[in-house]
Amino acid sequence: MRVLIDATLFAGAESEELAFLHLFSLARDGRHVLLTAPIYGRNEPREVLDWLDSLPDACCRQVRQILEQGVRAASGSSADAVGIRLVAEPRSDWAAGRLCLDDALRLLQTPLGVMVENRRADWRFLLALAPPVQRDQLQHALDQGWLEILHAGGLGDMKAWLEELLVKPFTSVSNAARLLRLWVMFDRDADSADRSQPSQASIAMKTLCESAPARPWPLGHYQLGRRAIENYLPVVAIAELARRLNSNGPDQHQFGTVNRWFWATTYGEYFTGMPGNRIRDAIDALCQAVIEGSDPIPSDLVREVAPIRTFNFRATRSKALALHMIWKIADEQLRERTQRALGEQGVDAVHRLFAGRDAMCPENRIVALPEELQRVRTELTPRSGILSLGNESRDPSAQREEMRGARGHLLPEYLIPPDTPVAFDVLSGEIPAAVDRILTARRTLIDDLERDFLDSLGFTLGSPEATS
Repeated sequence: MRVLIDATLFAGAESEELAFLHLFSLARDGRHVLLTAPIYGRNEPREVLDWLDSLPDACCRQVRQILEQGVRAASGSSADAVGIRLVAEPRSDWAAGRLCLDDALRLLQTPLGVMVENRRADWRFLLALAPPVQRDQLQHALDQGWLEILHAGGLGDMKAWLEELLVKPFTSVSNAARLLRLWVMFDRDADSADRSQPSQASIAMKTLCESAPARPWPLGHYQLGRRAIENYLPVVAIAELARRLNSNGPDQHQFGTVNRWFWATTYGEYFTGMPGNRIRDAIDALCQAVIEGSDPIPSDLVREVAPIRTFNFRATRSKALALHMIWKIADEQLRERTQRALGEQGVDAVHRLFAGRDAMCPENRIVALPEELQRVRTELTPRSGILSLGNESRDPSAQREEMRGARGHLLPEYLIPPDTPVAFDVLSGEIPAAVDRILTARRTLIDDLERDFLDSLGFTLGSPEATS
C-alpha cells in the first residue's frame, strides 16, 4: 500500500513516538511504499531532513533507504494505486483516506485478506493462472504473513460475512481495516432457468460488492467469467505444465500435443464435476504425455458426442468449436473484431470463420443471430396492406418484385441464397419456408465443420437418435 506522510509530521510530536519509527519498519522489506509530501529528495523537505539528522547514524541510513526506495517504487507504479495519507490529526477520516498515526499502523499491519469460497482449491487456481512474477509475489506475501486466504465456504456464507462487515464499515478501526484490506473472488455459477446467465446468488454477491463504500477506494472483487473454476482447468493445467517444464511453455513439437489435449478436454467437458484428486492426476498425465511424446487424450474421455443442434457460444462445446475456427480467419481486423464480439458480448453465433474466400459465402457466415433472423423475417414479410384481401388490384408481379428487392437488399448481409423463392402465402402473408431454408443450410455447415474438427481430435459424431 502507498502511504503519503505530511512533512509537518516530522516536526511534530508524532515523530518522537516509537510508533512513528515502526511505520518505517513496515516498509523496509517492500511490503508498503512510504512517500513524503512534498516528495523526499536530497535537499527537501526541510522537516524530513532535520528529523533524519536527529536519528542515530545506523537508523538514519536505513530510513533514508526506505524513503528512496519509496520514490523509486512510486515512479514505477500506476497513478491510481490505492493509498492513504498520514496526517497530524487526532481522529481519522476513513472515507477520505486521511488517517492518524495509530489507525494507519493498524491498517498497515492488517494482512491483505483474499476471500474465496474454497481456501485450498481457489488459492491454487489463482497461483496457477498468475504470470510467473506475480505468482512468486503472491506466494512470498503469503509466506511472510502479509496476505491471508479467507475461507468463506460458499456464496451464501461469503455474502453473510460481507453483509455483516458493510453494515457499519467505518464505525470501528477493526471493521475499517478489514474492509480496506480485502479482495473477494467468487464463482459465476449458472442460473437454473438460463445456463448462459450467472446464478442469482452470484449476481447478489456482485451487487453487494459494488454497494461497498467507493471511498477511499472501491472493494476489490472479481466474479469469474466462466461458470466455475472447473471451466478454467484446461488453462490451469497448461500453466502448470509450463511451470514444470521450467520454461515459457511447450516447444514447437510439444505444442501440437498440448493443443490437441486442450481442445479435446475442453470440447468433451472433461473436468466438469471432477474431484480434486482426479484433477491432479489429469494434470500429471498431461505433463507425462508431453514430456514422453505420447497420446495426450485421456482414456476415460467420452469420444462420441451428439451433434450441436443449436449453436450457442455460451455453451462449452459450441464455444470450443467457435474459438478453434476463429483462428482460421486470416484477416487480422476481422479476427479481432470477431474475438471481441464473442469474448466480451457473449453473442450466440460465430460470424465469419474462414478467410481466403468471399466474406459473403455461407462458409463465412455460419449461424444466424436471433436479431439477424428477426430482420430477415421483417424484410421478407410483406408490408402491411400489400397482400391484404382488400388490395386485389395490386399487380402480383409487382408484389413479387418488391419481395425480391427486399431479399436482394439482405443478400450481402444475411446470405439469403439467390435461388431462394419468394415463399409466402398470398392470403396470410407468412414466409416460413425462406427462413427455414436459411437455418437448415447453416446447420448443415455447422455439422460439416464440427465433423472435421472432431476427426482431428479422434472424436466421433454420434447419430442424433443415439446421443440425444
